[in-house]
Amino acid sequence: MDMLLQILALAGLLFLSAFFSGSETAFLSLDAGERSKFAAERSLISKAAVFWTAHPWRFLATVVLGNMAVNTLASSVAAGMLWEAFGKEGILLATLCMTWLILLFGETVPKSLGVRRAEAIFRKAALPLMFFSWLVLPFRELLRSLMSLVTPGARNEGITEEELRTAVGIGHKEGVLEDFERELIQNILRVDRMAVREVMTPRIEIFSLDAELPIKEAGRIMAQKGFSRVPIWKGDEDHIVGYVHIKDVLKAKVEGCGGKLKDIARKVDFVPESKRVGELLREFRRGRKHIAVVVDEYGDLAGIVTLEDLLEGVVGWIMDERERWRNQPRFLDGNRALVSARMDLERFNDLFGTEIDSEEAETIGGYLMERLGRVPKVGDGIAVGDLEVRVVRAAPNRVLEVEVVRLRPGGV
Repeated sequence: MDMLLQILALAGLLFLSAFFSGSETAFLSLDAGERSKFAAERSLISKAAVFWTAHPWRFLATVVLGNMAVNTLASSVAAGMLWEAFGKEGILLATLCMTWLILLFGETVPKSLGVRRAEAIFRKAALPLMFFSWLVLPFRELLRSLMSLVTPGARNEGITEEELRTAVGIGHKEGVLEDFERELIQNILRVDRMAVREVMTPRIEIFSLDAELPIKEAGRIMAQKGFSRVPIWKGDEDHIVGYVHIKDVLKAKVEGCGGKLKDIARKVDFVPESKRVGELLREFRRGRKHIAVVVDEYGDLAGIVTLEDLLEGVVGWIMDERERWRNQPRFLDGNRALVSARMDLERFNDLFGTEIDSEEAETIGGYLMERLGRVPKVGDGIAVGDLEVRVVRAAPNRVLEVEVVRLRPGGV
């Protein structure tokens, strides 16, 4: 009878070993879609699954400690059984047998199943693991304390980017996060991969002033345009030598200074267009800066980037649906469409059957500026074939949105 109980105990412990190993592999094999599916459900099992996906360290610590405990107990039971039957040789036999049994039934088979049927196995394991988590709580906290001694910075690392993305996806599925909130977080996460060239004001759209321009005249122009900071150039517009701030211009006017813009210019930094937005944001914050000149790989002027541009890189594309989908028009009727000024000329030509070709401009907004020879204002327009392209939304230094109207009805 004792032998039968020992065999049953050994079988039960091997089953638990398989349970922990299969659960671990299933958890690590879940994809984002499967994790989101748990979040969309309301059952107790699904809530347990969501809990584990939000606390990966606690999950892994539970299954590792559980697996270690049952494997140790299984080896002890096997050693006791074979000691009684074979004496000292039973210890060696128990070691060989348990190594083979645990490797086959406690590791290889359950882990293979965990990979192939990750969602189904994790769904079955999520709730029982809550109970085991409570059982191993003291040991888990001891493990956490030991880890903090060995790796002091580990507790401050927080969750990884991938874990945060998963949590955001779950929160969105559950209705905790709105579309805007989800996309805002996603853009914040990608800010260190976003290049400055993606958010800068392109060279052709830059509003700048001659460094030799009298301060009095510059003040009037800046007031009309609504700029607070304006780049200044020397020789030609491709050679930016600094920038002026409106408050310096106004102060000079009040003091009766009759100088030129170069006399009150501030130093401007030059950054490569490949620089990451997140890195430049941190530099702006440390240096309390608001503007930089962007250059290409040859050192030529590529554009201007401001603090506002960098922040729009994180928030602006979300706030403005048309900017986010800048290559997608919004058709008002058969003869009118709203288009982002950042739509590529190639895309514009494909959509509207035009043949715009420009060596300077890359976007329809830049092409408008090239044709007009100045920064367009709301209401300005040009004819392109049988189309009229008219500005309907603009910032002080660039076009934001245009309306495309078919002059001869037939559908845009």
